[in-house]
Amino acid sequence: MAPPASVARLPILGLPSECPPAAGSWHQWAGFASKGAGGNKRGKGGGKGGGGAGEEGAGAAVQSGAADGGGSGGFSMAPFESAMADSLSALRHELAGLRTGRASPGMLEALPVPGSSRGDGAHVKSLGTVVARGPQLLAVEVYTKEDAEPVARAIRNSPLAFQARVESGEVLVPVPRLTLEVVQRLVKLARQEANEALQGVRRSRQRAMEAAREAGRQPGVQVSTDRFTREVESVLKAKEKDLHENH
Repeated sequence: MAPPASVARLPILGLPSECPPAAGSWHQWAGFASKGAGGNKRGKGGGKGGGGAGEEGAGAAVQSGAADGGGSGGFSMAPFESAMADSLSALRHELAGLRTGRASPGMLEALPVPGSSRGDGAHVKSLGTVVARGPQLLAVEVYTKEDAEPVARAIRNSPLAFQARVESGEVLVPVPRLTLEVVQRLVKLARQEANEALQGVRRSRQRAMEAAREAGRQPGVQVSTDRFTREVESVLKAKEKDLHENH
């Protein structure tokens, strides 16, 4: 049976009023490429936020359940909850790299790089190694020299707006001393990461709804979706508080 033409949208994450994005609503940053579920964290050729192996495993599990007659009418929510949990875990991993006080590789690793040798869906971490050369300097040692300029441009155009430059085939990124403005940039980046996690939860929900309808049952899909949405909101709120209190 073909999936329904539309699926109900999830609630959009509310934003604290203290750090509004520079332009538009923060969830307009959803142009990021999907990120891979589970231990993949960042998509080295795959996606993040539940769009990779976790979802494929969920689909296979549903087909297996239907064939075996197990679960609720051949449907089990467990694999879809696992994919949602993977999106949440990926968010926690990425936010852990956003630290105040000194230059941290995690500030850059998750940024998307349009026009890279691996396509528009690649992230900095998949194109090179990010290292701290000092408290206020990061360097991206790109694997392919042709990616140096796209990486530098992506960093300059990111919410961080760090003035990256290419020198001797690598990308040098001076990190300004921590000010309220820099904290606000980090908060903005954290919100992007949270939005990607929500997208992963949303994709898992849609797949679960389609599978449940085919089985003639829809037990627990929205309950699980709401729970993981609240957890994403909670993780983001805690990170924003941490960034503001420790700058």
